[in-house]
Amino acid sequence: MYNISYETYERRSQEIGERIRTERKKLDLTQDGLAEKIDIGSRQTIAQWENGVALPPLSKLLCMCDLFGCEIGYLLCDYDCKTRTATDIQKETGLSEAAIARIGSSTSGSGVRLYTKQRDLERKALNYVIEFNGGDMLELIANYLFKEEKPVELEDGRVLTPETIATSNLLELSGEMQALRKKLRGGAENGQH
Repeated sequence: MYNISYETYERRSQEIGERIRTERKKLDLTQDGLAEKIDIGSRQTIAQWENGVALPPLSKLLCMCDLFGCEIGYLLCDYDCKTRTATDIQKETGLSEAAIARIGSSTSGSGVRLYTKQRDLERKALNYVIEFNGGDMLELIANYLFKEEKPVELEDGRVLTPETIATSNLLELSGEMQALRKKLRGGAENGQH
């Protein structure tokens, strides 16, 4: 038997209610709209759930999981991402849930996994960008996006503006992309003819 204090139950019911409210609003649904979608008689029941006064029954939690595209553990605030897998990946990598979803197979609203050739190419491209030349391309992208934009004075007295530095980073990244494309297309330097 679990020994859960009243305070823990109350806190958890409020967190669950807030999660339901957040997901309902993401779908741009009113409480009446959610009540209709999951076949509940009135919006007052939804309001009670969202305010932590009551918890939804299992059957309605499952309906909301289908509607919100999530696992029940997410609605019960057992984890922060919509799936346990995404939560585990997020803990290991620090990637956002949106990035994880983009990398992984997308799902339709009904939970059916969609595998497309374009999605496969995107995953391959990400692998190549990360792995090519020891991750140089990823470093160049990070530098372009996040490097402090301060002028740099050269030994000969010339000053490079932040715009010049950004352009230089893009040119270097373009060169790396061209080298990768050549390698993938079977350039002579990788032994393929």
